[in-house]
Amino acid sequence: MKKLMMILLALLIVAVGAVAWKWESVVGWLNTSRARVDATAAEKDVLGTTAKNGKKILVAYFSWGGNTRAAARAIHEKIGGDIFEIRTETPYPAGYSDTVAQAKKEKAENIHPPLTASVPDIGDYDLILLGYPIWWFVEPMPIRSFLDAHNLDGKTILPFATSGGSSIQKSVESLRASAPKADIRDGHLCNVTSSIDAWLEDVGAMTGRR
Repeated sequence: MKKLMMILLALLIVAVGAVAWKWESVVGWLNTSRARVDATAAEKDVLGTTAKNGKKILVAYFSWGGNTRAAARAIHEKIGGDIFEIRTETPYPAGYSDTVAQAKKEKAENIHPPLTASVPDIGDYDLILLGYPIWWFVEPMPIRSFLDAHNLDGKTILPFATSGGSSIQKSVESLRASAPKADIRDGHLCNVTSSIDAWLEDVGAMTGRR
């Protein structure tokens, strides 16, 4: 009888483990689907013509995992203006390791991937907040593609980034080298969204908020 009870208990543990594994898989799928829905919604961001203090503001960003997208939307919510997601014609792999490898190759070979769209009438904007994750210590190559596609001479650009550990400084230096005629200010890491308010106040971007 005791042996039978032990067998039944073992079967119960296996069954519970299987259910837990299945639930974890479902939750993982839901999280992935949620990220995809969020990205799809971002594609619908529309460029309008919001004026602030006589100036027009654009928040342009590239995001892979969603962290930079969240920071960009938080900034946009605080200062208004227009928002534009920088997207590549060929999406990056869903897997982290594959994306890391591709990013390394693009950096090493100076590959500027084609983008799905450009910003119409970018000359109308006075202030551009440019966001991206830090990849291999600098900005991702789609940001270089964005710089290629737009004349930013004389524009004031405020870089912001998310990072797993690297600082933003090298990417700012890289941006200045890529767009020498733009006024590229010191950047800000937005890993902690609570730091955004103080940064925007410090650079004067909150002035005239409706």
